[in-house]
Amino acid sequence: NSVLLLLWADDSNRIQSFDGSQGGLQGFTHVLFHIISRSGDIQPAFRRCLVDLGVTPLSSFHDANANRKLPSMMEALRQSDVALVSDAGTPGISDPGLELVRAAVESEVSVVSIPGPSAVITALAASGMYAEHFLFLGFPSRRKGERQELLKSVAKLPYTIVLFEAPHRLRRTLSDLQEVLGNRSMAAV
Repeated sequence: NSVLLLLWADDSNRIQSFDGSQGGLQGFTHVLFHIISRSGDIQPAFRRCLVDLGVTPLSSFHDANANRKLPSMMEALRQSDVALVSDAGTPGISDPGLELVRAAVESEVSVVSIPGPSAVITALAASGMYAEHFLFLGFPSRRKGERQELLKSVAKLPYTIVLFEAPHRLRRTLSDLQEVLGNRSMAAV
C-alpha cells in the first residue's frame, strides 16, 4: 500500500533533520510542496535543500492548482508514495492539502503526518476531517455521566471535535460518541 506523507517544514533544517532521522524523502516519486510565496514557486532555500538531498521531481501544490493536480496525485498514490511538504504550517490544516488527504483516506491510502509542534494538529491533519474550525476537548472525564454531558454540550456545534483518550478507555468513549453524537463522521488517529 502507498503512503501519503505530510511534513511540516518551517525551514530547510526541518527537512534535513527529517531526511536524516526518518529515512528521507528520496524514496518518494512525487514530492508536492505547498508554498505561500507570491511567485507561486518553491522558496529557493527549500528547493536547494531538496535538490541537495536528491529529492526530485518537485511540484507545487497550492490553492490555484490543487483541483487540477488532485486527480494525477491520486493516480500517483495508487502506484507509489507521495509526500506533501508545507512551509505554511501542517499540511491539511486550512490549506488545499486537506482535499488530497480526504481523497487519500477515502481511497484507503495510509496517511502519515510527521509530528510538528502539536499532537492535536498532527492528528487532525492525518484524519482527513475538516480543520478550518475545530474544538479541542482534551481528555474527557472517566465518569460516563460527565463524559456524556460534555459531549451533549458540543453535539450541535458545527466544528470538527478533537479529543484525547487512553487506549483502555477508547471503546467506552467511542460508544458514548456514537450514542450522543449519532451518525457523525469520526476518525481515530
